[in-house]
Amino acid sequence: MNIAVAGAEAVEVCGGPPIQVSPGRLDTLTQELVALSGAHTIGSKGFGSSISFENSYYKVLLEKPWTSSGGMSSMIGLPSDHALVEDDECLRWIKKYADSENLFFEDFKNAYVKLVNSGVGGIAYKFRS
Repeated sequence: MNIAVAGAEAVEVCGGPPIQVSPGRLDTLTQELVALSGAHTIGSKGFGSSISFENSYYKVLLEKPWTSSGGMSSMIGLPSDHALVEDDECLRWIKKYADSENLFFEDFKNAYVKLVNSGVGGIAYKFRS
């Protein structure tokens, strides 16, 4: 539940719509949230190469460069990225993925397939072998 409430709050704080979250739902597989967040390794938020999918996201999270003063370090990551390392369960997975890119890749793949296949039936695409 904490992650659902935090996510809704982050959306609103960042200028999005207020989202009412009903209590009583249990968060399942926090690990999947952490795995999918690893997609932030690509792009321009300071977690690694903007074109290389790798586990550098987790290594940078553990360093918490946004807590350093000066320079552009405060621009690294999003509030949701920063919040992950403050949660003990998420931190456990961050450490595992920082240590094993293979584990990250496998868990990311499984969580991504689960995410995109929710409510979809019958069609599967594979772009590369």
